Amino acid sequence: MKVISFSAIEILPALLNKTKCQTIRPAWKEVCYLKGKCGTKNIKKNGFWMEHKNCKFVLFEKKPRFKTGDIVKLLWNQRSKHLTFCSRCGKGYNYPSMLEVEHTCLPVKENERIPESYSFSKKLGEVEITEVFQIDLNAYDIKRVDKPLYSVTELAQNDGFGTYNKFQNWFIKKYHLDYRFKRFNVYRFRWLKLCKECGRSIINDGYDYDLCLGCHAKSINCEIKVI
Repeated sequence: MKVISFSAIEILPALLNKTKCQTIRPAWKEVCYLKGKCGTKNIKKNGFWMEHKNCKFVLFEKKPRFKTGDIVKLLWNQRSKHLTFCSRCGKGYNYPSMLEVEHTCLPVKENERIPESYSFSKKLGEVEITEVFQIDLNAYDIKRVDKPLYSVTELAQNDGFGTYNKFQNWFIKKYHLDYRFKRFNVYRFRWLKLCKECGRSIINDGYDYDLCLGCHAKSINCEIKVI
């Protein structure tokens, strides 16, 4: 199954309450024009290659990773070794370990265990991609490629930011935006219910159950035959 990973603490509340219904990813990658022959190692920092001496950078177009109808797993900090994270700061720990020094944001005394209400699992859930489109974004403006953008505020809220100013400031800092437009892929999605028995996605929501079709059939001793 394809995966989308998140690590921005600014959108964590919207991920946990499932009001975030889209993600925006660069439709380009920045690569050294001399492909490393300039003598500087390609060290990535904040999503960007660090500045090389006596060379130039070129932008290569990236095709969208997902298409409408894809089922995608959402993870928090995919590369982290931890499976449980603090719901306030987003840092990981081995639940139910004792409180660690960096988690002073929690109302827990030393040597007390972290309450489950202040933690969340690495797997945030599964979603179905419902729409894919592209936008051009710079430090001052935003445009949808295929048609006029209905509302920049709605775009920001769908992405998990409370206001467009927070959305704009985060993207300027993250992707070093200036007067030049850069293209991004926008993936909109809907959250899927997970079967409480097997944990699989309940894709067909035409019925009101907490079980997938297979587990529901087993619960009523019904055998599903593939014709």
